[in-house]
Amino acid sequence: MPSFATRHLQGALWWVLVATVALTPLVFSRWTFDVFNITELTTLVIGVIVAAALRLATLLAGDKLRLPAMWPVVAFYLAAVGLTVLTSRAPIVSLLGNYGRLGGYVTTMAVAALAWLLWEQMAGRDDRQRVLVTAIVLSACAGSLYMGAQQLNIESIGWLQPNGIAPNHAPGLLGNSNFSGAHAAMGVGPAVWLAARSRGNVRLLWVGAVALNLAGTAVSQSRGAMLATAVTLLLAAALLQVQARRLALVAAAMVALTGVVALATSNNGVADLVDPTTSDERLSLWEVSMRGMPDHLWLGGGPDLYLVTFEDHAGPELAGIFADEPHNIFLDHLDGSGILGGAAWLALVGTVCVAATRGRRPESEPWMLLGVAYLMQGMVSIDAVPLLAWAWVAVAGVAASNAQPASAPADERVPVLVPLITLGVGAALIVGVLVPFRADMSYRRGIEASGRGDTITAQAQLVEATQRHPWESKYHARLGLEYWSVLDLRDPDQAELTRAPLVRALEIFPDQPSANVWLDGVDDQIAAVQE
Repeated sequence: MPSFATRHLQGALWWVLVATVALTPLVFSRWTFDVFNITELTTLVIGVIVAAALRLATLLAGDKLRLPAMWPVVAFYLAAVGLTVLTSRAPIVSLLGNYGRLGGYVTTMAVAALAWLLWEQMAGRDDRQRVLVTAIVLSACAGSLYMGAQQLNIESIGWLQPNGIAPNHAPGLLGNSNFSGAHAAMGVGPAVWLAARSRGNVRLLWVGAVALNLAGTAVSQSRGAMLATAVTLLLAAALLQVQARRLALVAAAMVALTGVVALATSNNGVADLVDPTTSDERLSLWEVSMRGMPDHLWLGGGPDLYLVTFEDHAGPELAGIFADEPHNIFLDHLDGSGILGGAAWLALVGTVCVAATRGRRPESEPWMLLGVAYLMQGMVSIDAVPLLAWAWVAVAGVAASNAQPASAPADERVPVLVPLITLGVGAALIVGVLVPFRADMSYRRGIEASGRGDTITAQAQLVEATQRHPWESKYHARLGLEYWSVLDLRDPDQAELTRAPLVRALEIFPDQPSANVWLDGVDDQIAAVQE
């Protein structure tokens, strides 16, 4: 029987994990330039660090370490991707992630750690699995409600694109209609499962959650999300053996609702939904990825570096398009990690599928639905941090649903001091440890000052950003651009001051397009002055 201290530490650990899973897709911060992605990754990392600290405390209190049966496959995948980071064209970028995407190895390790900690807490615990499924559905519902508020112009922030124009579709809490639509779509399957496994008024509640998330998917206008919901509903019907006439009518009504909402919120009706422009662009990006494969066939060019592949292999038909991802999660693995990483990813997916179908229990069904929704939307989209985290949650759920509990159920009453201490540790981590978040605040202030013409403040803030997070090439490149706009390049010292941040940016991220162009411009101007 676990000791008193271990029981309460385990309880606190569990609720930290649940909060991390539910809140990561919902948070944003207007203090930063990267409003959504860096805030979501910060939330994820803080949650994992706090949970890991609590887990270490339970180990010190006498608890035992456990590993899931599929751990060798997971370890092989993590090792394969880690090797491709070492051989990357830009190892620091592949480790930390490209700015604005953050799909580097740090993110991969964070979501894998989250999955392992969740598995330990849920293994053989059907009650805990249901709690986490509920948290996922409620998180998706919150995202759907926010998109609805945006569509109805109730939400007061008024998000704009970088060019200052309002987006065509509600960007939601993930900052992009495709990502926010996928967030809603990934909540549909677990909500269907809860509705099927509930009775009475509770069932009506979950049917409402299904309808809300379908409406959120429709408002997003994301065809990838709609594909995910369609496949998820078909799989749910097969898994849950939904044959009752009443439930069939409800499902038909929900599909009709999705279509009506999609058409009602579309700018150009059906024409907007079937417009082939986006599909043609996706096909072109996939073709570029395949063209770049021979360059780094076995180990890839490095995780999160498709931007370089695109610059090297995009044809004139893609002129004017900026693409830092291939919009297909499998091709993303092939481009970043080559045949080794792609094979390791397929092995992991295959292992999870086999584990989900072998000796299937009802508790594995919501995780299967969650995972399939992720894979379907990911065939035409990007591995945003919250979506990737939920994919690994599905892995943990599948493994946990077929595991045996380690010991008798623990007492989950949490003393008041434990969550307070946890919150305090999390706050300290935000302020003092997770430097990218703070650096991005300085980066935002620097760009805003530059826009106002306050060059002194702009330079000071951008210097502060590079000092707080010296491994982000984007910060160095932007500092070089700021110097270029105000310094006299006829002065050798000022010319070198302008060049230095751009050179540093290219040391971190060789062939970064913007830094390359800006450095060439500086060198051309210096040469012209000297002549």
